[in-house]
Amino acid sequence: MAKRKVTKQQLQEICDRIAEGESLTRICNHSEHLPSWRTMLRYVQDNEDAYSAYRKARALQCEVMRDQILDLVEAELPTDPKLAMAEVQRRRLEADHKDKHIRQMQPLGIRDKADDKQQTSGAINAGRGKARPLLRGEQCSVLAEWQCSRARGRPGMSTKFQFTQRSSVTEQ
Repeated sequence: MAKRKVTKQQLQEICDRIAEGESLTRICNHSEHLPSWRTMLRYVQDNEDAYSAYRKARALQCEVMRDQILDLVEAELPTDPKLAMAEVQRRRLEADHKDKHIRQMQPLGIRDKADDKQQTSGAINAGRGKARPLLRGEQCSVLAEWQCSRARGRPGMSTKFQFTQRSSVTEQ
């Protein structure tokens, strides 16, 4: 079987339909004039322009899914209480699934720029003082640790504390 090429028109049609909310497999499996989804994914891997168009289409698809979640939540419920409860559970499952998919596909937002995402770290700036590892069973209050270090040190001086996975505080 000959290797099938993806044309710009096919790429554009596929990206438009993805942006409207259809899945790639459904698009390719139900259209005779389009390449298979495997061919499409290989083409996107090898071609930088195709990859860019595909990423934009997926970002737009996530926006459509957000709207679908809103429509799902705002839709009328059945009048029968048992059916209404079952429908609420079904909608919750569907909304959670779509939300998870959106977070995986679009972690940086619709513009897909790292600059748009807020960078957070586990570091806390507190007053000068000696930090010690927590003992077993001892709980750490960030405010208490900050107040103790401020009382021992000089105001205005800064020490950076890092919380590790073992729930200990260390001075850097």
